[in-house]
Amino acid sequence: MRCEEISGKLGAYCDGELPGGESEIVSCHLAGCTACAEEERALRRLGGAIASLRVPAPVHLTDAVHRAIARETSGVRPVDRVTATYAGPPRPLVAMRPWQAAAALAGAIAVSALATGLTVHRWHVAATAQSSIARDIATAHVRALVTDTTIQVASADPHTVKPWFSGRVEFAPAVRDLSADGFPLAGGRVDVVDGRRVGVAVYKRRLHTISIFMWGADAQAPGDGAPNGMTVRGYNMVTWVKAGVVYWAVSDLNAGELTELARLL
Repeated sequence: MRCEEISGKLGAYCDGELPGGESEIVSCHLAGCTACAEEERALRRLGGAIASLRVPAPVHLTDAVHRAIARETSGVRPVDRVTATYAGPPRPLVAMRPWQAAAALAGAIAVSALATGLTVHRWHVAATAQSSIARDIATAHVRALVTDTTIQVASADPHTVKPWFSGRVEFAPAVRDLSADGFPLAGGRVDVVDGRRVGVAVYKRRLHTISIFMWGADAQAPGDGAPNGMTVRGYNMVTWVKAGVVYWAVSDLNAGELTELARLL
């Protein structure tokens, strides 16, 4: 199977839901593919982190069930919920039998488990989508290096590079002069990631080339946050969102310096 097919099966593989034959195929692929193996490990770490957040049923829920059971056997006069007056002589409370209370508690637990499952599913979908984008960006970066097309507009002046993007992408990329910080601007280009046109600002750090992929954030993108690092196919990557723009930095530069550049931008 190709990496794209394996990626779509990793969630079920991690959950032990694949048939034996498919599970063996995925296992063999992971043994020989560093990128997919890293994605599988990331999904397992994510699942473990989410599992650690699970908590018992809220105390107020269990207390409410216990009170309902106690009322069932206490002989307390029921109160008419509509008129707010006593409903008459004492009579058995039929609103919730013990078995009904137990069923209510079980139902609440089931709803809680379902909500947790939906949360895990959303996290899995988001993680899978991010892994796919990361592979796309790593591929685009390597392609540009191999074909010597990392730069379409060559300039160290942000006032030359930034206007060049006008009309080529649908947002205004952030391009800064960071030469004083040891990251001189080399130029920019337009590339395609996940089927969309994106702007790429190119910086240098000694002999290293750094591609900063940028595009406008959609409604589902998280808000501003600290850079998040990862390694894909041997390249260090950092991603973050700032002022409505999604950023991905990729390079063979060490992770610490790449994160430093991300913070400067």
